[in-house]
Amino acid sequence: MSITSYASSGMLTVSEAAERESLAVSTIRNAIRDGELVGRRIGRAVRIRVADLEAWERSLPTMGPSEGVARRKV
Repeated sequence: MSITSYASSGMLTVSEAAERESLAVSTIRNAIRDGELVGRRIGRAVRIRVADLEAWERSLPTMGPSEGVARRKV
């Protein structure tokens, strides 16, 4: 099956999933390793269903505009 066939069948590679979510490949791999995201092994490759990726993204905490940014007192 070609790469485009996987994408059109709703399956993404780890790299494609990372690019789609603007995350590092290691973040996607860690989420799979930790059981937070479902990855399916097809031969030696790992594929992620688009629906699983979207569900994982919805489960992540969201940050408000000032959260995550350290502010210094001046």
